Amino acid sequence: MTNDTTTRAQSRPKLIVLDLRSIGTAESLSELSPQECVDKLWTAAIETGLPIVVITGGGDIMPHDMEDVYPPHVTSVEDPESALDCLSALRRVGPRLADLSRTAQDVLWISDSNGPPKVLKDARYCPMQDAIPTLRKLSDRCRHAALNGAPTAAEMAHTILLPLDLDLGSLGDPHLISSHGRLVFDAVLLVEGQVEVAGFKVKALEKLTAGFAPTLYSSDDAFFDGAEELRITLKRLHDCGARCVIGVSKGREDRETHHPFEDYVRNAGLTWHRTTWTELV
Repeated sequence: MTNDTTTRAQSRPKLIVLDLRSIGTAESLSELSPQECVDKLWTAAIETGLPIVVITGGGDIMPHDMEDVYPPHVTSVEDPESALDCLSALRRVGPRLADLSRTAQDVLWISDSNGPPKVLKDARYCPMQDAIPTLRKLSDRCRHAALNGAPTAAEMAHTILLPLDLDLGSLGDPHLISSHGRLVFDAVLLVEGQVEVAGFKVKALEKLTAGFAPTLYSSDDAFFDGAEELRITLKRLHDCGARCVIGVSKGREDRETHHPFEDYVRNAGLTWHRTTWTELV
């Protein structure tokens, strides 16, 4: 079993805190006007597909198109204390599963202050002058090649959603996957033989996860005899920083049933969780 927690690739952040209070003072952005700085940072942050908490300080300079994005994807607050409150609220979104809660290390804090508050001392700190290249590296559109193995790279994944069925109709509002799903998972793995990998249901799921969770495919006609392709895929995800896999299905009664995927996931060095579509978001 692969269990290299000390040497494994760094996982993708789950949340971004973007502190705009010092805009205009960062050396690498000094050639831009404050409004241009804000818009440039905003665009790069949005393109990651990650949830964002923006600290404005009550200032007048705001991204031009911020009104086009609504919580929980983006939340605007005035100070770090309010940002911490927001992070606490966002951590309560999603299934209540052991080892799945978001930690300080899952937060990318971008600021030109002295870094994140002490309560988040383990958060990833990025000074404003390094923000643009850091955010561009995390861009959702840059992840597809790495997640498909060309080549693998760190910070490309954190939590993988592995559907055991595609019964999205069991959700009262499937659009919750689009609004809240990005707080829970950042990639989707469809395994042929377990679910269909084409058709209306797949297209519906892809549409709901567009912009934050690329869909990957694995097929193996001899799944129960070895699933070599699935093992390779899970190992690649591990090398891209993935930590855990969530097996999701409609039936609550199936959650305690051992599934063959569990062994493959654990052998790849990832944790395995089961939940239902209704509890996912």
